[in-house]
Amino acid sequence: MRHRHNVLRLSRERDCRVASRGVENGSQGEEFRPRSLAEVGFACLNRLTARCCAPYACPAPGKRSGCRAYDRYRNGVQVSLEWPTVSVVIPSVGRPELIRAVNSVRCQDYEGKIEIVVVFDLPSGDSVTDVVQVASMVDIVDFTGGGRKGGFARNRGVELSSGEWIAFLDDDDEWHPKKLTSQIIVALQEKTAGRSPVVGSRVQQVLVDSPKGAVVSGIPLRVIRPDEAIENFLFLGRRPGARRASFFTSTILTEKSTCNSVNWDASLARHQDWDWLVRVSRVPNVTFKQIEEDLVTYYVGSQGSISAGANWRASLEWADRQLAQAGPRVHVDFLTGQTLRYALQKREWKGVLTVLRRIRQIRCRPNWGPLVIGASGVLPRTSLQNLMSRIR
Repeated sequence: MRHRHNVLRLSRERDCRVASRGVENGSQGEEFRPRSLAEVGFACLNRLTARCCAPYACPAPGKRSGCRAYDRYRNGVQVSLEWPTVSVVIPSVGRPELIRAVNSVRCQDYEGKIEIVVVFDLPSGDSVTDVVQVASMVDIVDFTGGGRKGGFARNRGVELSSGEWIAFLDDDDEWHPKKLTSQIIVALQEKTAGRSPVVGSRVQQVLVDSPKGAVVSGIPLRVIRPDEAIENFLFLGRRPGARRASFFTSTILTEKSTCNSVNWDASLARHQDWDWLVRVSRVPNVTFKQIEEDLVTYYVGSQGSISAGANWRASLEWADRQLAQAGPRVHVDFLTGQTLRYALQKREWKGVLTVLRRIRQIRCRPNWGPLVIGASGVLPRTSLQNLMSRIR
């Protein structure tokens, strides 16, 4: 029987800053749009002074204005664009870290409208810790019925959203305050050039299980190059260590039309995030951009993750289906660095032999980086995470 979604729509009005003159206590003022370079300079100076003289605070509940025009200079030419509506989709299993994630969205300095959609991968009758508090902080709450995994929850969140742009955030991660603003500017530039952007960023990683709370910044070491295939960037010659090539889900911003054309594959037991990136890369005019600044804090080792564990069978099936067309070098490096490591972590020696046999069939020698990553599967998971965090 088809599951009926229990959707709680919250009519709470949300706030945002209004860039206008003389706006106070609800009075109307003249919209501030700098028309000269001098005026732009004074506007930037005023904003910088205000930020330096007062600590940053999350906006108080209130009414968030609609899209506001903003001015930027590109090669000496003034370009006026509109801040579009962004829907933030957060799949969750009800972890307490969800409050932190939602707060990081509410603390964005983005001046357009933000819609927050939380999809619980739980039955609607389940009692979720702080669900009432979460409901008061977001715009839409939905329940999948439980056990549907992150891909299904993200698809449902996209379906319920009303924004022109979609940003994904896992419930145990958090955004830095200027994440959306930085990405929207880049995304609109790409769209103006006739491309369909998928915009990410570098992240700061926190190892939860580490006694000292190991923190690594600047991940990945190198951002994706223009016109570089996403499969090559992620898997070909992947280096070991915390700063290896990555494009994290919690950094992704893209158009809703892109999400509608390429859904997340909810049937996959493994690699739902990589699968979406690979399939969306095959859509005409799609381009990948990564902002070089850390805009997200990514937590490793959180309890109750929606993602699957070391399932080497699912990994092997996915690689043979999606990466064979990327070429033998990418295919072999992935099997060596990921699938072989999963089999070793599970101590399933029959699986190890199966993966090695498949690698041999492809007749291509893996690079040293994936070999080191694959062999590291003999270590316990916690020891492996600590080791990788030390390799910069």
